[in-house]
Amino acid sequence: MHKSDDARRSSVKETFHGLDWSNEVIHDRHFDGCVFENCRFSGATFAGCQFSDCLFKSCDLAAARFCDSVLLRVVYESSKLSGIVWAEVRQALFSVEFRECMLNYGSFYAMNLSKSVFLDCTAVDVDFREANLSNVSFAGTDLQDSTFSGTNLAHTDFSNARSYSIDPTQNALHKTVFSWPEGMSLLDCFDIVWK
Repeated sequence: MHKSDDARRSSVKETFHGLDWSNEVIHDRHFDGCVFENCRFSGATFAGCQFSDCLFKSCDLAAARFCDSVLLRVVYESSKLSGIVWAEVRQALFSVEFRECMLNYGSFYAMNLSKSVFLDCTAVDVDFREANLSNVSFAGTDLQDSTFSGTNLAHTDFSNARSYSIDPTQNALHKTVFSWPEGMSLLDCFDIVWK
């Protein structure tokens, strides 16, 4: 299914299957309560758009851009979201959940992600520097080569998360939850010799 005039108009509580807006530029569209299933938005640019209470399921949004757009109570499930610079969104109106998504090579630099959810995701080489990740859940997420520096990790849940490297001297940890044995990686920065 390709883009249509109906889909371009403001949408309220609609479901879109197989929509293909790859490499398209979408301006000033409002989507409220919409479901996007098996849609392709790779390389697309959403400029001044608003997504409220929307669900993206099994969608490809690799290298998409959300320039000055609103993502409010948006859930991504089993979707590809690689290479996205999330700081381009309107950060004051940003609340998302990622479930079983691929977020590789993205950036959340200096963003307020408090209470966001990253459940069972793959987040390889993602930039979380200077972000507020307080009360965030990374449960079951692979964080290989992701960067944490100057990051607020108070009450953050890393239960069953893996492959992370977090320097406790460079990040704010308070009641942060780690699982055994992955939590032992917190000692890597101290150059300890284990026997």
